Amino acid sequence: MPGPVYIDPWSPSMPSTCAVSDAMRNSTVGILQKCHDTSTSANCYVEIGSSRIIHNNYESCTDSWLLLPGFSLLPNWFLIATYGLFLCFLFLGIAIISDKFMSAIEVITAKQTTMKITDPKTGEISAIKVKYWNPTVANLTLLALGSSAPEILLAVFETVKNLGPPEKQNPGELGAATIVGSAAFNLLAISSVCMMSVPKGEVRRISNLKVFLMTAFFAMLAYIWVLVVYTIWTPNRVSMIEALITFALFPIFVGLSYAADQNFWIKRTVEQQVDLEAKLSAGMKVQSVTTTDADGKVHLNRAQIAVLVKRTEGEPDAEERLMKHIMALFPQDPWSAMRFRINAARRLGGKAHKITRVVEERDEAPDTLRENRVHPSDHSFGHAESMNIDLFKKFAVAESDVFMFKCPTFAVVESQGFARITVLRGGPLVGEASVDFYTIDGTADSPADFAETKGTLVFRMGEESKIIEVPIVDDDGYEPDENFFIKLCNPSVGKLLGDTVEVTIIDDDEPGYAALDDTMEVCETATEVHVTVYRRRGADGRVTVDYRTQDDTCQAGVDYEDGSGTLVFESGETSQVITVCLSDRHVPQVGTSFKVLLSTPTGGIVLSKRCELTVQVVGDLAVSRLAGGGMMRLAARNSAVDLNGDESYYQQFRDAVTMAESVDDDGAKVDPAVISIVLHYFTITWKVLFSLVPPPSYSGGWACFGVSLLFIGIVTAIVEQVATLFGCALGLNNMVTAITFVAMGTSLPDTFASKQATIESDDADAAVGNITGSNSVNVFLGLGLPWVIGAAYYESRGSCFKVRAGALGFSVTIFLVFSAVCLGTLLLRRLKWVAGGELGGPEFGKKFCAVLFFGMWFAYIVISAMQNYGYIDWDTNDDLSTACD
Repeated sequence: MPGPVYIDPWSPSMPSTCAVSDAMRNSTVGILQKCHDTSTSANCYVEIGSSRIIHNNYESCTDSWLLLPGFSLLPNWFLIATYGLFLCFLFLGIAIISDKFMSAIEVITAKQTTMKITDPKTGEISAIKVKYWNPTVANLTLLALGSSAPEILLAVFETVKNLGPPEKQNPGELGAATIVGSAAFNLLAISSVCMMSVPKGEVRRISNLKVFLMTAFFAMLAYIWVLVVYTIWTPNRVSMIEALITFALFPIFVGLSYAADQNFWIKRTVEQQVDLEAKLSAGMKVQSVTTTDADGKVHLNRAQIAVLVKRTEGEPDAEERLMKHIMALFPQDPWSAMRFRINAARRLGGKAHKITRVVEERDEAPDTLRENRVHPSDHSFGHAESMNIDLFKKFAVAESDVFMFKCPTFAVVESQGFARITVLRGGPLVGEASVDFYTIDGTADSPADFAETKGTLVFRMGEESKIIEVPIVDDDGYEPDENFFIKLCNPSVGKLLGDTVEVTIIDDDEPGYAALDDTMEVCETATEVHVTVYRRRGADGRVTVDYRTQDDTCQAGVDYEDGSGTLVFESGETSQVITVCLSDRHVPQVGTSFKVLLSTPTGGIVLSKRCELTVQVVGDLAVSRLAGGGMMRLAARNSAVDLNGDESYYQQFRDAVTMAESVDDDGAKVDPAVISIVLHYFTITWKVLFSLVPPPSYSGGWACFGVSLLFIGIVTAIVEQVATLFGCALGLNNMVTAITFVAMGTSLPDTFASKQATIESDDADAAVGNITGSNSVNVFLGLGLPWVIGAAYYESRGSCFKVRAGALGFSVTIFLVFSAVCLGTLLLRRLKWVAGGELGGPEFGKKFCAVLFFGMWFAYIVISAMQNYGYIDWDTNDDLSTACD
């Protein structure tokens, strides 16, 4: 029995070009009769007793080394579902092995070499480590090979598979069409996804514009060259000279892109050279902020960063300049497109992905952190003891009138005469409003200690505060500190928030006692420590107190200057400040401390139990930001093995069968999502199989590189067969199957990688900047290599290498038009008055461009398919019988 009947939905009746010849009338296959399509020089099949065409490539639907005996007899709907699911499974396999492949490339390109640089001012020679691989060259060679390996190998395998006697040449279309379809999907569809992935209000701009323009030029040139080869120079065949030119364009493309990256054609001016030398010099100075451990990993030296911050204190833009210098030490650390693609492959395999960067949280602590913190219990000048944060939050967002005391507690020295307490009004402040107040006795009595006070505060429209004044009685007798209360009531509008304030009267009729805070904090980069000594419970008469410093975990003479002396309090004076100088050549370690001690009181003053203060060294926010930025850069370098793969076979096999922990966008561990669990078990076969690949840490990554490439080749060979069978089952020819399902499947990891790069990178280089380079390499290697193989094989046998040029030439023409529009739009968006960058910007423009790009990709698919099935008249000239003439 024959295979299933495949009815072509695009051809309801047999075309006039498909005629049954006399020589073929006896060649029947069950209910099918063989005929010949004169327009394509291909076999077709018609149903006996009717004129309906069944399929114009019936043999390819049943003749595959993948098919089991009798499998083609199964129902067509079952075959479609089976082939489609198996194709998805294969695409996931390619994504997972690409994770290994790209990890190997990342290890290879992370190799460093030592470079000697001379300081232009001192002549001192310093050795610094730089990357062995130039980033541009790495992106256009190894990265492009990694991302395009499935498409390239698909074209190579199809060409090799079809090699045979010259008179029986049957050139395939799947490989070449996949390359063109993948290029269209990459440039149009992925650019659309990236456009919509930019967070609202943000812009992503290509940083290395020179290289992008060079790759964009070659991307257009590559497909123009394909059009010339297919339809103009040697229609329907590829000569050896054309194949060699195509292949030779690859090193030319890489070389010119490298030259653009290095500014080979631009002679530096004297000013630019001086600026470059200054940057190199600055980089050498900052070199001291790093240390290298025994394993060769670089670590930041926080103390050295703190020294730099301390020395540049007060200079304009000091922190920004230091950050640039520190970032310059790790130029490879911003995530490359390779790493984003590795992450995408891990997600597709249900594996926990890596966080590309730590998002810096803006610390909202006040700037006074760099100054010495004043203890809130200093009541001498009426400072508040504490602030009710919750009440202030409610006060700030109040939609109707509210009233509250500015501080819930207040302290006043009795000799000041008045306690002045502020009442705040919040809300819309529309119209006039009032609130009553009155005093309440506490341990302080009226009228002995203060004058009873009550009244009404009247707020005019827009007025935000009023002051209550309470007279304080200054007597000559000693008494302990006492308190009373003031209460608000009867607001004319709105409501009360915090209706009571406690007022403490501090007596100053005794010499009092000297006290310190228990602890205080000082920034690591501070130059001085200011310690306040308080005079409590009286301030009468002239008194003195001695002080001295004492080592704890800090060392005098190294971290701070040893100090001692005598403090003199005049009558009525309630505080004095001790100044301890910190070393200007050294920064104390965070967490260390030293002490300040009081002794030898004179004049009647006594020492409190709190006569010893511990000064604790805390981190500076600026140093933390600089160290944090550097650590983000170092994280990728020091975790290269962790990111790029497991260090042993045992670890690889264990990770393959174990459901990895998931992380959220902030890097916190969370329960795995359902889709991650499904993908893990759906792809576990691939994970176990690919655990046979040597870990990337072996042989500098080259062992993993070679074995991964072999596995990609094997899976791609299966994809070539399944894609053909799937297209046949759907009634689609290879051309349409290639530019749709196969192109999307092979580009799936790139889509996720570009989306993640758009969200997490500061520029658009890793998102869309590498698309043009990848599209160029697809032609130079993906077509150049199979062309060289095919041309060499057939020309050595006195024939020529034939290709089906018509439909693909039309598809390339449509793609060139749309790619020109897309690239022009991206470059136009760089203008500040348009969007300021290729991706993101104003919402309307962002959405419009996203729809435009995706619409062009969809139009490319529809137009190419319509032409392929004869709905658009285009002179395909696919008569291969005369191709070698």
